[in-house]
Amino acid sequence: MGARVHYETQDRLQKNGATPTARTGTVVEDNERKNQAFALFVQNRFLFDNWTLTPGVRVESINYERTNRRAGVSGKTDLTEVIPGIGATYNPARNLTVFAGVHRGFAPPRTEDIINDNTGGTVDIDAEKSVNFELGVRSQPHTGVNVDATLFRMDFENQVVPASVAGGTGATLTNGGETLHQGAELALRVNGSEVMGLPHNVFLQAAYTYLPTAKYAGTRTSNITPGVNVSGNRLPYAPENLLTATLGYAHPAGFDA
Repeated sequence: MGARVHYETQDRLQKNGATPTARTGTVVEDNERKNQAFALFVQNRFLFDNWTLTPGVRVESINYERTNRRAGVSGKTDLTEVIPGIGATYNPARNLTVFAGVHRGFAPPRTEDIINDNTGGTVDIDAEKSVNFELGVRSQPHTGVNVDATLFRMDFENQVVPASVAGGTGATLTNGGETLHQGAELALRVNGSEVMGLPHNVFLQAAYTYLPTAKYAGTRTSNITPGVNVSGNRLPYAPENLLTATLGYAHPAGFDA
């Protein structure tokens, strides 16, 4: 079990200059943003021969505050969420682990998204909430070779997305409502020193994610063209194939490239 207290303050001042080399200019933002987050969690691991069962629960409570010094307005709001989860593993052999889990997903909105800058009132941006499932296997088929394979499903009640992909990183965020992400992941690590019994280690590490499903679910209409149904459309920033690979060398003295 454990607890966490987190305080954060942002003092934001933006001045737009008239030339590329300007070092001062017109004040367009003078904001103070504050949040305090309090968390409690407890979990326990139950052991049954080759099985483990790990239930747990976490409580998050967050207080937000935002002040626009230029407009002379401020606002406050808060939210609390209970986040349960349970995981299980089974070890049928010494180098083989089968695992599964069901967990509540939760990501709170940012201070600037939940409190309006001009009025101090709250904005209708909800927390991201989901139920996440995973089923996978971890194995060491050979000394120095580690493999993970996982099937996953993330079923969102609400996912926060840009109102317009064309707006880029500055686009207004909006509640995307129900979405569904599901696919598979594969991870591989090969340590040449262990495979061949050498003091110098040439290693390969790779992770591949296949995401065939990443779509709006439920009933969802366009923010840009009201009345247009976009349910079933693919979500932005969700590539179908994603591969990350690293080739490295580690010297016995500690040098790693």
